[in-house]
This record gives sequence, structure tokens and C-alpha cells, in this order.
Amino acid sequence: MAYSSPMIAKVPEKLRTRLKNLSTDTRNPYGSLRSIFDTALNEFLQSKVWKTDPYFVWKIPAKNVEAQKEKWVLFNVVAEDSICNKVKNEAWKLEISLQTFLYTGLTWWYHNKAQHAEDSGEELIKIKKITDVEDDLFVHEAKELIKKPKRKKEEIS
Repeated sequence: MAYSSPMIAKVPEKLRTRLKNLSTDTRNPYGSLRSIFDTALNEFLQSKVWKTDPYFVWKIPAKNVEAQKEKWVLFNVVAEDSICNKVKNEAWKLEISLQTFLYTGLTWWYHNKAQHAEDSGEELIKIKKITDVEDDLFVHEAKELIKKPKRKKEEIS
């Protein structure tokens, strides 16, 4: 696998910290930060959530003044060449910035993997513990998901 030069994303510092912490934890099923980027962006591209979800909204990175107040940081996203090319092409087709595509994709993947694994909040709590970042809302969301009854296979048609 060939890796290209990094794509630059502007993300909240909290998201960068969570992804970096996730990549260094031995319980992490995704591997290194590069593997996380490959997985996250590939799954985001394959999902085409912007076409399938009528409530989907692109997340636009904060501007300079907002970014300084809310602790936004630049994040080097290094992914496999083929994935980088697909990301750049898709952003171009959609007429959005590469930063918007990357920020939305990483956020979507992080929350989708964390909150919707097996329709429960257990994965969310596991990732919350791995990332070791205080966020009461994040834990509250996990507890709410755990309270929801599991759907039977007959109900899922």
C-alpha cells in the first residue's frame, strides 16, 4: 500500500485527541492512526450517506476566529493513495472543500462506529474508555442506547 502526502483537515481538538488515543490503545480493533483513516474514509465513501440520508448535513470546519475560541486544530490525514484520490474526487464532484469532506467523514465514522455498533451503547462506552476524554453527553448517549430494547430479527425486515 502506498501512502500519499497528508490531506489537511480542520477538526475540533477533542476529535483529534479521541482518534489519536484510540489508535494507541492496545484494545483498539482498528490499528494505527493510518488504518483508522483508511477505514473511516473508505466506509464513509462506501456509505454515500449524503445520498441516502435525507437529514444528512455536511459539517463545515470553523473559521479562524471560531476555531481559536473553540480549539480547532489542523490534523494531517494520511490515507492510502487510492482512498485519497477517491476522497478528493468525491469532494470535487460534490463541490465541497476537502476539509469539509474530511471533517464530516471522520466525525460520521467516529460517531457511527461508536454509537450504532450492534444497536447498543456498549461499543460507545468501550470507545469512550479507550479515548479517555471527558464528555458527559457522550456517556449519556451510550447509556440511553443501552436502555433501548434489542430488536428481534422478525422486527428488522
